[in-house]
Amino acid sequence: MRYPIQPVKLPDDLKGVANGKVPAHLLRPAHGGGTLHHVAAAAWHAMVEAARQDGIELGNVGAYRSYDAQVALFKQRYTRIPNGSRTTRTWNGKRYWLRRGVAPSATPGTSNHGWGIAIDVANVGAGGRLAWLLNNAARFGFSWELQEEHWHLRHVGTPSDPGDLKRGDRGDAVARLQWALVAAAYVIDGAGNGIFGPRTEAALTAFQTHHGLQPTGIADAKTRAMLGL
Repeated sequence: MRYPIQPVKLPDDLKGVANGKVPAHLLRPAHGGGTLHHVAAAAWHAMVEAARQDGIELGNVGAYRSYDAQVALFKQRYTRIPNGSRTTRTWNGKRYWLRRGVAPSATPGTSNHGWGIAIDVANVGAGGRLAWLLNNAARFGFSWELQEEHWHLRHVGTPSDPGDLKRGDRGDAVARLQWALVAAAYVIDGAGNGIFGPRTEAALTAFQTHHGLQPTGIADAKTRAMLGL
């Protein structure tokens, strides 16, 4: 099986930020544990909710990793002693071999986990998860990174410009908007249901007011950009 791989477009607010050093104010809790960059977190929550509506439960076993966490994981999984492994890494000018029986990890400072845009899906090969993700991950801006790591997804960017979103609209773009508002600390009952109702409108209007935007209750291009969508 071949997994679709798309290039990553990092969120604009990560410019000048070092891998594994993402400021706390850019991170949000991720469903299943850990944190993600706020754009990836909103997309992940929207995808989790969509999967739940289809009877699929998604969790994660790996989200944002600080540089120190990447170093610790690397030292657990790699050794300086040659062991015949075909998977090697070069770090600080030295060659390392993957230990037997463990999954690979990136060289510290190079992992997409270090940007907060990568997520390792728990038990992806069971419960219909992989098939569902193959059919739906791209809708939420997620793509695979390596053919040999079917559990590892990255948020590569918003799939397409949804246009202005307003009351009465429905769909994945609305679900991403709802979770982006939740990630920005605006409470919406039923967040992630993809239905742009009065509660979503009220939260959006409050966001616009607090950020110096016209409080129209319509998610126009400027509002979506400020939300990272």
